[in-house]
Order: sequence, then C-alpha cells, then structure tokens
Amino acid sequence: MLSRLRANARRLQQEATLLLGSLQPRPELKQDIRRLFEHGPFPSQPSPQLQLALRQLYERGLGLASPRIREVGSLHAAAQAFRDGPRLGPKAALLLSHLHSQTLSTMQPTVQWWAERVSRVWERPRAHQSVAVALWTQTLGLVSPAAPRWLFHHRAEHGGLLEQLAGKVVESGVWCAWLKADEVVALRAPTAVRLDQEGRLHSRGGAAIEWADGRRYWAVNGEALPEDFDPAEVNLTRLQSSTLRQRENLIDLMGYEWLLAQAPCRLIDLDLEPTGYPRRLVEVPLPPENVVVVVVTCPSTGKNSYLRVPPTMLSCHQAVAWTFGFDDPAEYQPWQQT
Repeated sequence: MLSRLRANARRLQQEATLLLGSLQPRPELKQDIRRLFEHGPFPSQPSPQLQLALRQLYERGLGLASPRIREVGSLHAAAQAFRDGPRLGPKAALLLSHLHSQTLSTMQPTVQWWAERVSRVWERPRAHQSVAVALWTQTLGLVSPAAPRWLFHHRAEHGGLLEQLAGKVVESGVWCAWLKADEVVALRAPTAVRLDQEGRLHSRGGAAIEWADGRRYWAVNGEALPEDFDPAEVNLTRLQSSTLRQRENLIDLMGYEWLLAQAPCRLIDLDLEPTGYPRRLVEVPLPPENVVVVVVTCPSTGKNSYLRVPPTMLSCHQAVAWTFGFDDPAEYQPWQQT
C-alpha cells in the first residue's frame, strides 16, 4: 500500500511539473509557431515518421490498438476512403473532443486566428468535400483549429500527453487525418492553394487547389467551378451559352486579354495618354450586356492593363476617369497631379 501511494505521489508530482511547465510563456517559441502558421512552409516528414506519430497517438494517447494507416493524395480520395467502418469508441471520441477545445488555451490568439483560416477549407461544396463535417472532432492535423497549441506543447515538451502526441502528428506533416477505431485516413497538404486578396479560393495562375494525386479544383472569388472544369475548353461559344453569372466567372478566370483575343471587338474610341502611350476603348458583343474594356499601358513596365468599365462609356478619357471614381470626366486631369 505504501509503495502504491509513493508511486501515485511521484506520478502526481510529474504531472504537476508538466502542467507548471506548460504555463511558461516561451515567447520565442510562440512567435516561431505563429510565423509558421502565417507564412509556412509547414513541416513534412517521410511516411514512416508520419505513420509512427499516428500509431503512438492511438496506442499511448487513446489506449487503442495500432491502426491501419491509409495515405491519400487528395480530399476527393479521402472522401472515398472514409466510408463505412467502426467509429471511435465513446472514450476515445470524448478525449479527442476535449483535445479540440479552444477555451483559455496556450497560443490562444494564434488558435483563434488559425480557426478563422481553417474554416475556409470547409467552405468547399459537398461535391468536392463529402467527408462529413459532423466528424470534425474525429480529425487531427493542420486543418484542426487547435493545431498551433498542439505543436507548441510538442515542441516545448510540456502539457498533457495527448496534446504532445497530437503535436507530433502535426509535426509529421498531416494536413488532415480522419480517425476510426481501427483505421486512419491521412492526407498531406495540397501542393498549391491560390487565394484572392480577401483570402477566398481563386484560380489565378493555375487551379485554386492542386493535390498530390493530380486532382485540381478551380474557383473564382471563392466560388467553386464544376469538378470537371477544364480551362482549355473555354471558348466564345461556351461564354455565349452560359448564364450571366457563369459568364462573369469565366471571364474573371480567363482574363480580359484572352476575351479580346477570342471575340470580335468594336473599337469605340482611341486616344493618347498624357505620357504618350495609346489607349483604346473596345466593346465585346455578349448580350444581354456587352463587355466594355479600356486598355491602358503602364509607363513604367510597358505592359497593358485591361479595365472593365460600364457599357455607357463613350471615350477612353471618360472610362479611365470612371476607374478613378470620377463621374464627371472633366474633373479628372492627371497631368495636374504631382
């Protein structure tokens, strides 16, 4: 009995030491982790290390047998792999649910900031993401809102064992892992993610999301295009047969330079900028609303810019003035600027 009390006392002392250690501020480590989640690149280790981290989480953290581990190359493949099968038991599910808690935690500002970023991942349409979001608390990895906290506890070697093991999973390069009683479906981060200035998925310079298995998804200002979309198949005939919203998305994706090269244009006006470069106002007939674009040249680079303007514009000067917020083109006198 005495030896058991001593063992329990030592265990409690060790846990108290770990708890006190986890309360240490470690500002330099917090800054490093914050910087990593803001700018990347995220850690990525070979498959053996990734699988070892997941097995340790099961065996040491959840008290389960070592699972089968299936690595997949895209979210679509994960949705196909994560189908029927025994879910986690109540105890393991409860542990994971507690692990995802975001209240009063280490790295709290970064956790809150990352949670907002992560939420965009799950804004994908069901056609592209059929893994049930209801199983959020049965996932681990970089897409988990609490990932910065787990990584901190792993690198600092403080805090609870389960958090340290979850941090090791993040450190191994798991973007998202769906957990079942006897199997893990593990997915690494996309090979490319492109966003617009507002942080929405946007296909500029390539697909909005590209995966390791070759799957690609296109989006315009956060709105996903059909899964089978191929930009090489976009032409004037397709634009004319599309709805107005679809047409605007396709034009935004392909660009106005592409549009002017594809469609017959009507020249509305032609003049010279104060710098001496020519500019032109052209109209592309696409009923019910024709597309009008003013083409200007950057004096520094010599490259053309294509600016969409209302169909009511009648001159290059009026169109350029409108882009600067002038309803009365007479008030726009750029040669008077210093």
